[in-house]
Amino acid sequence: MTRIIDTKNIGSYTLSLYDDGAMTIQALQMQDPLTFDARQAQELVQWLTQQKALPIDVPVSPTIAEPHVESSEEIAHRVIDGAIALTREHHPASLDIENRDRFIDQITRDPDIKPLVAQGNISRKQIMLWIEQRLGGAAPSLWNQDKNKKRGR
Repeated sequence: MTRIIDTKNIGSYTLSLYDDGAMTIQALQMQDPLTFDARQAQELVQWLTQQKALPIDVPVSPTIAEPHVESSEEIAHRVIDGAIALTREHHPASLDIENRDRFIDQITRDPDIKPLVAQGNISRKQIMLWIEQRLGGAAPSLWNQDKNKKRGR
């Protein structure tokens, strides 16, 4: 809860609505107020409206979605993208092919990535591939060289 945007009295109860969608209900006979998060508050307002027990117009937000939980892959992509952007800005030579292993090591030690690797949710090989995909044209890669070229030319 952040800040109250509306307060209504219904009998001996005071209903307070917050800007994040949360709601509290207080009364003198209650030791502690009832507190509802945004989803619970929306359900309560809908139920009270259906019962015709809410004689006020309370704004009901459309559907409050459950917060998105990032997958292991999304976390890895976010960390890799951030690290590449920061490195390009401050130390671009760190992204060169001869420094790539060191960069990959730094990514695998990131506090968001390290537990994912330890739990087996993502592998170092996946991280290497994702980094290579993002840096594709930045430096020649030994992974992308044509294997059919004859040596010694």
